[in-house]
Amino acid sequence: MIVSARQAKEAWTLLRQWARLVDEKWDMDELARVEGRSKGDVTDAYRAACKHCHPDRGGDMVDFVKVDRAKHLLFAWLEREADAPVPVHGGVTKCPRCTGLTYVLLHRGARQMRMQCPSCKGNGEIYDEKQTEGDRM
Repeated sequence: MIVSARQAKEAWTLLRQWARLVDEKWDMDELARVEGRSKGDVTDAYRAACKHCHPDRGGDMVDFVKVDRAKHLLFAWLEREADAPVPVHGGVTKCPRCTGLTYVLLHRGARQMRMQCPSCKGNGEIYDEKQTEGDRM
């Protein structure tokens, strides 16, 4: 699942709104940003939100599904953030477009096609432009 930063922020806001009904700690300003959150933070907010909106506790099924979807969106976003481009040896980084897979997926209607990544030309890595050709070898 591909999750944008905007979707992650909206999901985190939704979880915090429901968690605030149970525990006042979710009102704190330092918990407002989704950046820097861990899976543990998401799980804690999810559990607090479920105490209020879970159908077994008198909540509405629609609200519970929204909270559950928010949790899954945030987990997918956190996994993607963990795989963000990180510098590796000698000025080489993983390609941010294909994340080192060497290909990108194109969607054409209901079909999906693999295409060689145009950013790294199928290499999976991007070299620092300041390096000389001899440094890459």
